[in-house]
Amino acid sequence: MSNNPYRIMQADGGSLPTIVDGAGASVLAIDEREVDGATYTTPVFASQQIADRVLDALNASSSESAS
Repeated sequence: MSNNPYRIMQADGGSLPTIVDGAGASVLAIDEREVDGATYTTPVFASQQIADRVLDALNASSSESAS
């Protein structure tokens, strides 16, 4: 068994992947904002640390594919 603290699982009721921590809690949250009577939802990271790690990983993989 892996000792990685995060894993990918399928979102409830669908086949889209999401990332969860060791306790099964999603690393994403939903931010809702109302603008001119309309509510907009945006998925956001549950913490700045997780967002930074994902950004680092994306930048690293993008620079690897560019070489």
